[in-house]
Amino acid sequence: MANTKNSSKRLKLVLYGWVMLIFAPLALVGIVYPANQYQAIGTEGAVDCDGPLGVLPFAIPSLIIYVTGLIAFARSVHSRRGVGNICMVVISASVCFALISNSVSAVIEQNSQSHQESCGLGL
Repeated sequence: MANTKNSSKRLKLVLYGWVMLIFAPLALVGIVYPANQYQAIGTEGAVDCDGPLGVLPFAIPSLIIYVTGLIAFARSVHSRRGVGNICMVVISASVCFALISNSVSAVIEQNSQSHQESCGLGL
């Protein structure tokens, strides 16, 4: 009975690893897409009225998937230490950190004084 329980847990982790792999391109866009496209190409002082709307639709779903993956693989590392599980925890944590960092910079850009003067208060 314990063997089927362990194989069931492994299958869930493998399937979750595939889900994270499928969401990798979406996460990559959420990480790479700049909060202000004009500043990214070197135009100082320009305001991008899209604000977080360019980043958050990619970052939020990816963040949900990768945070739950981080939790799932961290729990599996706690029960049995495998190199693959530890690697998945490190990868998930790195992706989560990058997504959070870019999302926060987009929200800061949205709430900046110059953005509010040029584009208004709303999203």
